[in-house]
Amino acid sequence: VSDPATFKGRLLDCTVAPSGIEYARVVDHARGQVTLIPKPPEWDRMHGRTIHLSRDREQKLVIQLDRGLSR
Repeated sequence: VSDPATFKGRLLDCTVAPSGIEYARVVDHARGQVTLIPKPPEWDRMHGRTIHLSRDREQKLVIQLDRGLSR
């Protein structure tokens, strides 16, 4: 998914880009969708968890952990 307004999915590993920038995959298995985000600083705490992506008023990326049950 290119530049989603909102997105919910599981945060997973991704290969390092040729530029050296580290990305993470956010996978929505129910819809069969994937988006890439810059690897967040809280990676160790968030890896494998379900997250919500959105934009704030300045259009900056907001990452929030899903507070529901995680499988």
